[in-house]
Amino acid sequence: MLGILLIAIVSGCSAIHPILSALLGIILIKVATVRYCHIITFFFMFGYLFFFRLADKFGLPLSSGQTNLIEMIIVLRVVGVAFEINGSWLAVGEGKKNENVNKSESKGVKERDDDFLEIINPSFVDLFHYSFNYIGLLTGPYYRYRTFDDYFHLPFSKYVDCTGFTINTLTKVPVYVSLYLALSNVWPLEYILSEDHNNRSFLYRMLYPWALFAAFRQRIYSGMTLAESVCTSTGLGAYPVEGRNRTGHGPTV
Repeated sequence: MLGILLIAIVSGCSAIHPILSALLGIILIKVATVRYCHIITFFFMFGYLFFFRLADKFGLPLSSGQTNLIEMIIVLRVVGVAFEINGSWLAVGEGKKNENVNKSESKGVKERDDDFLEIINPSFVDLFHYSFNYIGLLTGPYYRYRTFDDYFHLPFSKYVDCTGFTINTLTKVPVYVSLYLALSNVWPLEYILSEDHNNRSFLYRMLYPWALFAAFRQRIYSGMTLAESVCTSTGLGAYPVEGRNRTGHGPTV
């Protein structure tokens, strides 16, 4: 409910797009078979995103940049969970069947995907909560349904110093912001449109975008670090070291 409230506050009337697309995508996942749910959801969600970005061509008002970000996060989550459902079924469900097949018949069988250790089959309510979870809804980062589910059913965050991790993450932000302000002050973007810039040497004009890109990277880094701190402060994605964790995938054993 907090996620939906955030969408409504940020997007206003345009909130109908991320909410409607997520609900329709979830319905497609539950209605379609597990073998094809990822394909159907993929084409529908990205087709809706295409319609959303070209709404003015259909006589509808364009949405704000913030709503664009929310819509893209919603698309990633709905499509991502559909691929997780299908991938876990292929890796675990089909894998159990293949164990009974003799070696001569199983030569062409696809090897098990180690990214999936169990069947992922969330209910409609679980998919609803995952799609609109407030963590990462406005700026990311994207995280898989399995990470979201583990956050509630395997709450390792109770045994982690979330505050310490968050403070350690936030210490980088002042550095990024200071570098961004310094680079933007020395090499401003507006200068590239001036006549004085055009009169500079070819080498100077060729290297100037490098300075602009360096400043832009600091801005991106600061935003990503702040978004990451939301995850660390809540404990989302916390796993014990013994799980042999992989970035973006969680435990592998």
